[in-house]
Amino acid sequence: MKVLFLSSSSSSIHNAYHQRLRMLAAGLASVGVHTDFVYFKDRFLSKPALIHPLSYFSIPKILHDCDIIHGGDDAGTYAGLFFKYLLSKPIVYDIHGDAFQDELLYLSAQPWNPRRMFHVVQAKILETVASRIANGYIVVSEFQRKHLLSRGIPSSRIELIRNGVDTRMFRPLSTNPNPNFTFCYAGAMQEYQDINILFKAFHKLELKNIRLKIIGFTNRDKRLKKRITSVLKERVEILNKLPQKELINHLASADVLIIPRRDHPCMRYGFPVKFAEFASMGKPIIVSNVDETSDLVHRYHCGFVYEASNCESLLAKLKQVVEVNRQSLLEMGKNARRLAIDEFQWSRIARKYTIFLEQVVQNYKNLL
Repeated sequence: MKVLFLSSSSSSIHNAYHQRLRMLAAGLASVGVHTDFVYFKDRFLSKPALIHPLSYFSIPKILHDCDIIHGGDDAGTYAGLFFKYLLSKPIVYDIHGDAFQDELLYLSAQPWNPRRMFHVVQAKILETVASRIANGYIVVSEFQRKHLLSRGIPSSRIELIRNGVDTRMFRPLSTNPNPNFTFCYAGAMQEYQDINILFKAFHKLELKNIRLKIIGFTNRDKRLKKRITSVLKERVEILNKLPQKELINHLASADVLIIPRRDHPCMRYGFPVKFAEFASMGKPIIVSNVDETSDLVHRYHCGFVYEASNCESLLAKLKQVVEVNRQSLLEMGKNARRLAIDEFQWSRIARKYTIFLEQVVQNYKNLL
């Protein structure tokens, strides 16, 4: 079987979106499935996403020889419009969350920005077309699966393919004892990550020998970095985006890892890659109750859940964590590692995805 991955982004970008596509492709390759990629932002017609289907006519014909197409998100699936109908190939729609609600969130910060308005309209068009042309759907969360079922999509056309992790790379490490109890967040600083709530809650945490480490700043985050540093001073350690090996070492040195996501519709159907990575490190995790990560934390007893976008709720949880004895935190960390092994290993995810792709191909052939 040959799978053609369609990415709406560039091959030079390294983020969670591309990590998912590349790890899925690597997993498929490990079980004998051949894969190819088309990156639409590497093509001549790179912007806007609405014109990406036209790139079909400049794609080397050797890439036409595939059995099925993997549309990476709304834009990637929409871009496969001509691939599907001119090549008569089935297409799988990889839904990462709710891109339309995501754009609405950004628009709320710049309500009269014409570019943002266009992106909202474009996102709705991409989502609508992608949903209509898809032969199969893969989702990252159970919430998203239930949402598709409520729209009348048969369960046989939907598969839960979570964001995974390389459990051999992200693993518990021995570190030197730290006199300070350290909470750590690592990731991007987008609006929906709710970093403001995190540093405000920590500012109110009037306890000694407690530190906050925030990793992932870029040049675009200079104002946020300055504000956090000016408020928390020596109680916070600020680090820019790090190479993976350095990141893993910093995660290993922390006591508890945090994912502060805000309460917004765009958050409900997603599943952060960092949750799988944090769990694989064997650390207790604090999450908000906005997505499925909170259900998994409760089910595996591997951390703590606070009310999303509620500073006082997060503050209370931080205080609770500090009061928990070390042995209980170690047990939570072991449970988190077990969760990663059970749910997030790429090798298991790839085998599951291969079976689903074969079913979609067979069902499509039966309709011809």
